[in-house]
Amino acid sequence: MKKITIDITDKKIEFYFSSSKTEETTIDSQTVETLDKVTCSYKYILKNIGQIKSLIKNASERHNPTTIITETYSLTGLIIKLTENIDTIDTIIFKEKDNLPEKVAELILNEELKIKNIECYNIDKQILNNLKNKDIKVTLKNEITFANTFMKDNNFNTHADLYGKTHITFNKVPNKYDLDDFQNFLKLNKSLNTINVKKYDDIALANILGILLNNKRKNITINIYENNNDIASKLKTLKKMKKRYKKYFKFKIIYSESYKKKKKPKQIAKNIITIILILIILSVIGYFLNAFISKKQSQNLSHKINEYKEEVLKEEKETDKAKQIESIYDKDFTKVISELKNMNEETVGWLTLNNTNIDYPVVKHTDNDFYLNHDFEKKYNIYGWVFMDYRNNPQNLDQNTIIYGHDSGNVTFGTLYKVLNKSWYTNKSNQIITFNTASENIKWQIFSIYKIKETNDYLTTEFEDTKDYNKFLNLLKNRSIHNFNTKINTSDKILTLSTCYGDTERLVVHAKKIN
Repeated sequence: MKKITIDITDKKIEFYFSSSKTEETTIDSQTVETLDKVTCSYKYILKNIGQIKSLIKNASERHNPTTIITETYSLTGLIIKLTENIDTIDTIIFKEKDNLPEKVAELILNEELKIKNIECYNIDKQILNNLKNKDIKVTLKNEITFANTFMKDNNFNTHADLYGKTHITFNKVPNKYDLDDFQNFLKLNKSLNTINVKKYDDIALANILGILLNNKRKNITINIYENNNDIASKLKTLKKMKKRYKKYFKFKIIYSESYKKKKKPKQIAKNIITIILILIILSVIGYFLNAFISKKQSQNLSHKINEYKEEVLKEEKETDKAKQIESIYDKDFTKVISELKNMNEETVGWLTLNNTNIDYPVVKHTDNDFYLNHDFEKKYNIYGWVFMDYRNNPQNLDQNTIIYGHDSGNVTFGTLYKVLNKSWYTNKSNQIITFNTASENIKWQIFSIYKIKETNDYLTTEFEDTKDYNKFLNLLKNRSIHNFNTKINTSDKILTLSTCYGDTERLVVHAKKIN
């Protein structure tokens, strides 16, 4: 459990989280009078809030603090309770790199404090106006300056200039600070539809596109201007980028009149043909190289997570000698999942399928797109990760819980094809799937395996009535390549594993919850 450190020094009081291993401060009637720094659990502070307030009050009389510094917005409510009787404080500084939440602003506005200055990373326009109406000065850490050409070239004089801007221009190759300002601009602006690149550089353009994708911006036109023949030698890279990002952005090369006159149509056609052939070769090489790197990345990550899992399970076994773990289906994954949430807070369970390579933690995002090309550590990877449908509830499983994974690379669901082999699906030990959640360990009995042309008729998660659900279950069972003689009715909850099979088909496995 994280602990909170309160550090009172000259002119400031600082609140920040400390490691769970940090030793807690012993507080008694004597230390209340003398301490300037304490580390306590959140629970202890709430239970002894009067004592902590007295300690802060006494230390403040020695140091006369005017400023509160906190590393996170989440501590605001507690900070207000602890410092409401410190009359010298008029400033609060938030270190968190995110917009000031509306709830935090409301706390500051509603409480009878003397806060006159707030420093934060960024803030929504409406919240900013509310604070200004109360004569509270707000300083933003990403405040606009003209130190960088991006801001100057686009005439950004105030934050109001950022919100409705539909097009921007890069007159020069952007440096690191220009790119930082561009990223901050995207956090405020939702109207951008056109970017003009007056000075082309392939690395700079790749950085611009990467920032756009990280901020989930699509359908933007990228106008690239030819300038003094500077683009001719870079058409190969530019064509590759256009091909790679064409589903997200529209690219347009704008040639100068001098360039058009200089290059004869026949020569241009010849160059284009040559470039296309080279791009095809480079794309193939790049694809396989990227596939190889992504595969190794997924395998290494899976190996690391499994080692971590075994270590946690070993610790569980050593602390409970009476527990006999006979097989993978009997292992308690509750603590494993809890620990993995420290690596990825979107962890919802652990999936294991016997005699395949499927032995992975399962994650869940706010959509079904993110983990198609990101791994467990949220790093870009073409093989993605094993993930639950965003509509499902991992705490209270739906009638149909759906888990997806890619079918290639011998990672994620790359070995799910084995379920089509008669020697696999007739082996009763393979007919039990484990999908464990943070709250329970669960076995699932397979009742249907099949291939089908691309469709979404098996991807419904909840049903209005038992009639529809019964019809759905019969549909799934009748598709199976093998009769598993598994009885299933509308009181059962089911698990669905889905992956691609070739370019136009899907491979699907259904199992019912049996414990």
